Amino acid sequence: MGRFDAMKKKIRIGLNLLIAVSVILSWLFMVFYAKTGILTGRGVRSLRYFTVLSNLFAAAAAIVWLFCQARGRNPKTAAVLKYAAAVSVGLTFLVVLVFLGPRFGFAGMYGGYNLWMHLLVPLMAMGEFIFLNDTPLTLSDNAWAVAPMLLYGVYYVGNAAVNGIGKGWGTNDWYGFLTWGWGWGAFIFAAIAGITFLLGLLLRKANALVLRKKSAQA
Repeated sequence: MGRFDAMKKKIRIGLNLLIAVSVILSWLFMVFYAKTGILTGRGVRSLRYFTVLSNLFAAAAAIVWLFCQARGRNPKTAAVLKYAAAVSVGLTFLVVLVFLGPRFGFAGMYGGYNLWMHLLVPLMAMGEFIFLNDTPLTLSDNAWAVAPMLLYGVYYVGNAAVNGIGKGWGTNDWYGFLTWGWGWGAFIFAAIAGITFLLGLLLRKANALVLRKKSAQA
């Protein structure tokens, strides 16, 4: 391993440690100290938000990757997990930027622990994948990147269908995607699925360019 590769590995280990620790601490703060309000919830109630689930997924993927590195292994499974996690928190970043931020205010969306979950962790996860992932991925791997969002969509819509939508932020439509009815809700989720796929494609292509440049310089 060359000096540059050794430095890159140390940076990647540091980033994964930071992602795992910051997500866990941010979530614990939400669980025990968050005020009840718009898009917040204490205890297990916090797990209904895609923001929390995607960030916890990113932390879990980071821990798996770190474990594999400690064992001297670099399986593709760990790379795919990192890829899917980067896409998931990247989706969180985009939804906050274009939908939740304008609707609920950027001050709240980027305040306190939300600064980590909505901005810093997504940027770290996406940047780490683009510039430091050294495992080539294919178009078929995009399915894994979209899967977490689709599973969450099934849970979100299923819960609202079974228990009712309700009114206000404390209901079963906590993101407000069904405010304009089921038809628009279906359109929004279909659009989000498409955006997720395109985001995964963009991240994978960006990483491929970095790998190609590295190979040309070798």
